[in-house]
Amino acid sequence: MKNAIVFGATGYVGLALVKKLLSENINVLAIGRKDDRYFFEKLNFNSDKVRYLQINQPLEIFLNDLLRYENFKQDCVLYHLAWSGVDRLTNGGIRDQIRNLYISSEVLSFANEFGCKKFINASSQEEAIFKKYLKSNKWKNEKYTSSPLYYAGSKFANVELVKLLSYLKKIDYVNTRFSIVLDESLDGVSFVASTFKKLQNYEEIPEVKNTQPCEIVLLDELVDAYYKIGLYGKHGIDYYLGQGCPNTLMNYFLNFKSIINSEDNLRQDSFSEDILDIFNPKSLELDTGFVFNKTYKSLAKEAK
Repeated sequence: MKNAIVFGATGYVGLALVKKLLSENINVLAIGRKDDRYFFEKLNFNSDKVRYLQINQPLEIFLNDLLRYENFKQDCVLYHLAWSGVDRLTNGGIRDQIRNLYISSEVLSFANEFGCKKFINASSQEEAIFKKYLKSNKWKNEKYTSSPLYYAGSKFANVELVKLLSYLKKIDYVNTRFSIVLDESLDGVSFVASTFKKLQNYEEIPEVKNTQPCEIVLLDELVDAYYKIGLYGKHGIDYYLGQGCPNTLMNYFLNFKSIINSEDNLRQDSFSEDILDIFNPKSLELDTGFVFNKTYKSLAKEAK
């Protein structure tokens, strides 16, 4: 990988990935919907290897214009991280979420025409949890509780669509999944980050509706993994990004609180083999050599 194109470069993970790629001497063509000033202020990384382009016109026209950046074509990998709801990733109605499928299909078609050697799709663990929910009989009488239904369903549909299009376009395709990502400063705007901040201030745990298994990974390791996947990720593989040790969200909050209070009673739920299987990171280690080592506990210890 000599060049990389990052769609969704102004997002939480996208900005961190751009920094990681630049630190590894990769030329980066960063794409986002925010203006140049926003991107470079947030990036805060001095490099002449990055070019930022704002999507400020219809996507088809923008992608057609993007084809002229031929100096990024050699040994190029495209990372597709772009996803949006109304004002955050998961909210909005079915139309708000399903429009992301159109964007994915257009970006993949561009990657093929541009000559990218690999298309890396950043999905969510919701995709795998929702798929399992559909395949079981639970959908007949149990409400889906892991995340907003339209978000989870759209993530699942998006992966199936991109998988089909990659076959039709004959482009190497890699799917990636992760649950929850946090940085050591808790700068993200997620419910988990804001709750951890409240716990640092000794506030109470808010209501938690999500009862499904999940896993917290740290942002620096996540983008390290994406860099390795850009180098070594194999066509058609679905990589889970994490240690493979899920817990429930409530347990994460209770444990975070316990660590801050120097208590030892950490809670860990046990899960069935079919659940643990969708949190299995073995393919990532086998193909890229990368292993996640950090946990949320380091965040709590920093707060003590």
